[in-house]
Amino acid sequence: MKKIIKDFIPPIILKGLRKALTNKSDENSSRIFIDYNDALNLCTTNAYEEEELIDVIFLKTKRFSEKIQSEIIPIWGTTAYSLLSIINPVIENQSKNINVLDFGGACGAHYFHLRSLIDKKLKFN
Repeated sequence: MKKIIKDFIPPIILKGLRKALTNKSDENSSRIFIDYNDALNLCTTNAYEEEELIDVIFLKTKRFSEKIQSEIIPIWGTTAYSLLSIINPVIENQSKNINVLDFGGACGAHYFHLRSLIDKKLKFN
């Protein structure tokens, strides 16, 4: 599981997490920011807007979505929760369409994983 996490979390985020976990005394570690720009001012780069970071995440997600077409990928805890949240409306409403709101930073990795596990007759909007 650790390897899967390391494969999906970009190095810049891992570095930040390590720093946050080892440097608890840092004055900004518990700071509450007024807004996104306030937090961005402390970043040395454009944070999540960094083009290289976006490219890495996109390419990892693309590689992952291609991999799940040919291999069985273990179900992550987050995918299991997503799977359970889809089962209930399908059973209750006998629906063939599910509205999905995906937010996060992995270019749809959870969607692709979930899509590979669900019958193609069920449509995601």
